[in-house]
Amino acid sequence: MLSIKGASTFVVGAGLLRQRGIDATGKGFTFNDIVGEALGEKPDAGRIRQSMLKLASQESAWFRNNPPHAKVSEQVLDTRSKEFRVLVSMNAAVVSSVRYGPTAANDDGNKDKLKKTLIDAVDAIDNAPGTTDDKRLYFGQLKNQLAGLGHKEVLLDLLQTAEYDYNESLKAKILEKYKPLQRSSDFEQ
Repeated sequence: MLSIKGASTFVVGAGLLRQRGIDATGKGFTFNDIVGEALGEKPDAGRIRQSMLKLASQESAWFRNNPPHAKVSEQVLDTRSKEFRVLVSMNAAVVSSVRYGPTAANDDGNKDKLKKTLIDAVDAIDNAPGTTDDKRLYFGQLKNQLAGLGHKEVLLDLLQTAEYDYNESLKAKILEKYKPLQRSSDFEQ
């Protein structure tokens, strides 16, 4: 039975051998020509297969030493930055909840400081890369961390208020791009 790795090795080796053959002779070998020779009954078929395996193993060594996921691009850096912002803002919200949470119900100054860090956390989560489910998981994690603190009711109420305020500011920001519609004189309200 042929494995995926074996099939990949065969295909990569055949492609590399084809290219080497074209470079060396200037003739136009097709992929099917190389595969046919490698799988054929001729005495050279074994040597062709060995050459293909050797070329493919050299190529696989390059892939092992240069993994594509480790490449750093602008998009990767942006994604990592947004993920880092989510974690930092969530932790800041929890630390602020520990510091200001016990007095937030009675002290408007502490309540505002806490609400600001919660709004920052909601903003970071909303702008995080990933799916809606990923964002729900982040938000659920923040909610669970806040619920685990001693003043649960106050904190969860503030989190709900922060989420509402964030959504209202986002709505206002989106709608400010559009000019108010002019109503015709016969418009009835």
